[in-house]
Amino acid sequence: METPPKNRRKPKRTSPPKRKHSAPPEPWAKSDKGKAELFAECLSEVFSPHNNDQGQEVKQDPATPIQSQERLEAFTLKEIKDEIKILNQRKAPGLHLIAARMLQELPKEGPVNLMYIFNAILRLEHWPESLKIAQIIMIPKPGKSPMDVSS
Repeated sequence: METPPKNRRKPKRTSPPKRKHSAPPEPWAKSDKGKAELFAECLSEVFSPHNNDQGQEVKQDPATPIQSQERLEAFTLKEIKDEIKILNQRKAPGLHLIAARMLQELPKEGPVNLMYIFNAILRLEHWPESLKIAQIIMIPKPGKSPMDVSS
């Protein structure tokens, strides 16, 4: 049995052009940038907050905090260790590229240091930018047109 050469590249899979169905229909988005902008616009419409009091003006002292002053409870070492134990090793690592197995094989001081880091985040109320980033993967609904941005 002959195997294909390793230097042969796999063909690039392209996704079909997308378009927002409105009256009248908008032009097709064919480039990756155009598709990304179309998805971003659609998602911002879907996930926009409801504004029930549009006519009322908000009067608030700028010195008062917007968020409540309730502090989250600090993490315990037991909580950190328990969460590390139940991590699924088959899951892909996130943007930080730390796999579950890496966390499970930390030395004894590892979970303690993680606890210090997590509790410092809570105490200082400063969330690192890397924890605010998410990757959204659009999965088309079965039976819907793959060319419609809302599917």
